[in-house]
Amino acid sequence: MRTWDEHLERLRAARSEASATTPAQMQRAQARGRMLCRQRIGCLLDPGSFDEAGLLTNSVLPEVAAPADGLVCGVGTIDGRIVCVAADDGSVFGGARGMAAERKLRQLRLRAARDGHPFIWLQEGSGARIQEQMGATFAGAFADPFIDQVQKMSGRVPTIAALLGNCFGQPAFVAALADFVVMTPTAFAGVSGPPIVAAATGENVSPEELGGHRMHAEQTGLVHHVAADELAALAAIRIYLSYFPDHCHQRPPARNAAAAGGDQRDLLQIVPSDLKAAYDMRQVIRVLVDQDSVFEIKPAFGPAVITAYARIDGLPVGLIASQPLHAGGALDPASSDKMASFIAVAESFQMPLVFLQDVPGFLVGSEVERQGQVVRATHVLAALARSTTPKFTVILRKAYGLAYMVMCGYPVHPRSIVAWPTASISQMGPGPGVNVIFHRQIAAAQDPDATRAQLGEEFEKLLDPYIAARHGYLDDIIDPRETRTHLSNELARAYSAWRPRPGSRPC
Repeated sequence: MRTWDEHLERLRAARSEASATTPAQMQRAQARGRMLCRQRIGCLLDPGSFDEAGLLTNSVLPEVAAPADGLVCGVGTIDGRIVCVAADDGSVFGGARGMAAERKLRQLRLRAARDGHPFIWLQEGSGARIQEQMGATFAGAFADPFIDQVQKMSGRVPTIAALLGNCFGQPAFVAALADFVVMTPTAFAGVSGPPIVAAATGENVSPEELGGHRMHAEQTGLVHHVAADELAALAAIRIYLSYFPDHCHQRPPARNAAAAGGDQRDLLQIVPSDLKAAYDMRQVIRVLVDQDSVFEIKPAFGPAVITAYARIDGLPVGLIASQPLHAGGALDPASSDKMASFIAVAESFQMPLVFLQDVPGFLVGSEVERQGQVVRATHVLAALARSTTPKFTVILRKAYGLAYMVMCGYPVHPRSIVAWPTASISQMGPGPGVNVIFHRQIAAAQDPDATRAQLGEEFEKLLDPYIAARHGYLDDIIDPRETRTHLSNELARAYSAWRPRPGSRPC
């Protein structure tokens, strides 16, 4: 029979072995420009706040040593708010998790859903450990990460995935279900890694080509934010959470009102009155919102639209804005995907949305049709139709065709819709509109160019925002310098009317 001293010494030794880090592990991580999992947790959370769960788990195979079974998880705080955190241990079987790790991970997910805490997964691994699931017993393999993410947490608590290493297989799929995905330049994500791809197809491809940060930021849209390094990625998680409540039954957290990011008079210089002249919508956003409050989402994906979180007089808001610098702001399939997912997250946590319109329409042509332009644009309309969160629209210049509706035009019923005096509203812009409607008259004219120009001048008069205002399709036409005040007042009223949704618990 063991004495108390022997029991406690055994416990101390087990804890020490489970959390120990060898010099070789440190060297390998540093050589790859990465941190170890407990270092990541320490940098993410408030100092001294982490309470680990499942430290003594290990491989279910007696002959295999896997400290903490390749996964460190527990509860801590960020800015005093409780969060649930899991971190793959890339130094144990390359981050592949065993069956015991899957069990403690599920307990953590259920706790996040039950108690209403954000869930953060710092990923560096290949999912389940193949040694423990090889053969026909795979028929009972864990699908909990996917099912729980959708059924228990999605839309209820903020879910965040950080891709910080080799993340092939399960981690990549789980990340695709998260509300926010941050990735570093040394990380990779995909269905399978290069060795399996080579064995299955004969294709020799590098991790970067298969699933590097540029591909996921610019082409697939998997990644919302690319950070310069791991410290920047962990800081981005803290910033992202500052805009969101702990769960869907709380109001998005307000901060003290701050000064605007620029002089409102600058808007008259930033936005040309000439509808054919481009400008940077990011400069407009900078002036309208609180100083240094903009956190952009997917800046390199679907760049015809800007999606970002910001604050106006301290109140959190989601921004969806045309970007005239890219294809004149014309919407493509990627920008539609970007908008639809952004609207869905805002809806989950009752985040008000502001739309800044300067949109000439959707891109047309065989290439975008092959990319699913119609289907993917419809996803935005569906997201808007389901959305109940407060929405406010400002038309700066162009508002043409179906794109006008997708950018929350009058038919989508925003709480308010206003326009600048430079607004131009129509089913089609003046150039294409004249060519379509008057093509016979232009073709028969002695001077087609002069006729087209004359008809264009007459057509432009029909696009006057004062006509839309007269018919009740605009709440007001405002001086651009009044935009921030207008949005601030609308947001204040929306937040004062905020009520929790039915039910008092996240799930």
